[in-house]
Amino acid sequence: MNGYENLYMAIIPGLAEHYGISDYDYRNNPHVTSAALCRSHLHKLILIELYLHEHRIKFKNSVLNLDGAAALHHLVYQKTNWTPETIRSMGYFDLLWALLDDLVPGKLSEKAQSYLQAISKNQRLLKTDLMSYAGWQIGSGDQYLKDE
Repeated sequence: MNGYENLYMAIIPGLAEHYGISDYDYRNNPHVTSAALCRSHLHKLILIELYLHEHRIKFKNSVLNLDGAAALHHLVYQKTNWTPETIRSMGYFDLLWALLDDLVPGKLSEKAQSYLQAISKNQRLLKTDLMSYAGWQIGSGDQYLKDE
């Protein structure tokens, strides 16, 4: 299994439970509203994790690896020049909001874009409240994407 699949497998069980569906429903009943909401939510979480992963690869060095949320903090710092203390005191929603125009599939590598497209199954993604699911820590995808 590659890193993308490892990330998917780490997120989907808890997210499917959050939406009250089984993994079977998620895979085989894409038109059920709860499965479609789960797919949209999964797409958003993986988009964020892949974006952070590509940032880590670009900016890590022998001193700092930008593990976990540090990649998100570094991205916001680069974009805003806010102090690290200010950035670390902010919640995830506010940090992601500062990056809103950057968190789009078109800013990812072609490989990452293809994977996101496979997850969405080329279906319209429904509106979901990203912060309604507390079962995933933004930035923790680094432990699954080491191979990518």
